Amino acid sequence: MPQHDGLSTASGRTPRPLAGARRSRVRDRRGDRSGTGRRGRCRPGAGRTRDALIGLAADNLGLLRFGASARVLDRARSLLSDPAEDWVSAPPVDWPTHGRCRLRWEWVSAELGLYSGDVAAGLAHAEAGDLLVRHLTDTSDVPARHRVKTSLIHAAALAGVGEVEASAARARNVVVDAGEHGLLPLEWAGLSLLTGMVAASDSEEKRHRDLRATLIGKGMALMPEG
Repeated sequence: MPQHDGLSTASGRTPRPLAGARRSRVRDRRGDRSGTGRRGRCRPGAGRTRDALIGLAADNLGLLRFGASARVLDRARSLLSDPAEDWVSAPPVDWPTHGRCRLRWEWVSAELGLYSGDVAAGLAHAEAGDLLVRHLTDTSDVPARHRVKTSLIHAAALAGVGEVEASAARARNVVVDAGEHGLLPLEWAGLSLLTGMVAASDSEEKRHRDLRATLIGKGMALMPEG
């Protein structure tokens, strides 16, 4: 995704606090070993195709090819399940085989809505992702990073539709949850959202600056400030 170091919540503009979360997508596709099979992908068979399509959609989104991203997401959705099926009310599915792919589909769909200017669609997908995590938690051990990132995307979508107080409350939960699990890029992204909305406290602004320096020191490429 494009690199941004903050966000704008002005009317008609897209919130963009997800840089840290998007940079961790490489770890989604290469380093997540939470029972999803080799290199963190969905298990063999159709799952590999679904996962590859979602990754391709994310890549197209990063290049601002919104139409191409939407088409690939549509194809991936048709492979995930019956397009008419309500994922949340459907029978429980396990995380490794189906849950992770479904959640990633909601993530990229939400980001597509936010970046293409369809913030209502972005919020709908963010809410669906949040509900899906709750649904999956009943039967699966959803990794903390996936749960926290889902909440971050939901917070960004709320900011996009002007729900600043709700967004700030959720962003603070993201910061706390990410900090407790050592998820520094997601903690930084949550703080970026608060800072961009001019909702961060003095201590949060200081943590944001300090954490930014830490992440740069660890090799994360961030846009210059200012």
